[in-house]
Amino acid sequence: MKFTCPRCGKLCGLRQTACPCGFPLTLGSVVSFYWSSLFGSLRSNAAIRCPTCNVPVPPGTNLCPNNHPLTVEAAVGAVVNKPRNKFLNLCLHASPGARRFLQWAQLIFSAVLLWWLANLVEQRNRGGWVLEALLSSFYVTILLVLLRWLVPQSIFRAIAAYATWRVKLALVFHAFSAMLLLHLLVTGWWMRAALFAIMIGLSVLSLFLFSRFGVRIVSELAQALLGPPKSQPYDPRSPQGRNVRVE
Repeated sequence: MKFTCPRCGKLCGLRQTACPCGFPLTLGSVVSFYWSSLFGSLRSNAAIRCPTCNVPVPPGTNLCPNNHPLTVEAAVGAVVNKPRNKFLNLCLHASPGARRFLQWAQLIFSAVLLWWLANLVEQRNRGGWVLEALLSSFYVTILLVLLRWLVPQSIFRAIAAYATWRVKLALVFHAFSAMLLLHLLVTGWWMRAALFAIMIGLSVLSLFLFSRFGVRIVSELAQALLGPPKSQPYDPRSPQGRNVRVE
């Protein structure tokens, strides 16, 4: 009984260990040969499309024929940019009637969301909720500090100057909804919320004590160990903070 060599196609006996062409006649070599040929054909026949120009490109390349990059960022941008541009065009070029409709829809949605969250908090907190409310107020303070720190003030000034009363009232409703949602989270994970609050309080207290007393103690200790700073002798040739070209 004979079989053909996978590489050259010559007949080989079952007792032969290698083909005359040099291909080893073992189970592992035969399986690896067919495996590599299968995936090689798939790789050669497969193709992906450029997210920018939609031209088919073989996988493994970095640039399409039109020199567009084939990266994950480009693919995500090609998917996200179209709906984002449509939404921006709708917001920027919408008619006054469409803007009023969107503002009223946002206001009604924020009011319904606030009412639903208030009902949910009322159902889940039948008894003592004073501690949860105090802890929620602590987290609200922290969030306001972060909001003041991270969000540019120009955004708040633009909202205060140009937003309509419907948008401002909707933002107030959203703020109350966020407070109720925070209260629900604190109630659901009471121990974790208390632990994080203690950590934040200790960090703020440590920073206050260090800025109030620690800096002075460190400077006095350095002066006691190293001595007073030595005054450098006056050198008229060194720059004295004046610029002849300007002055």
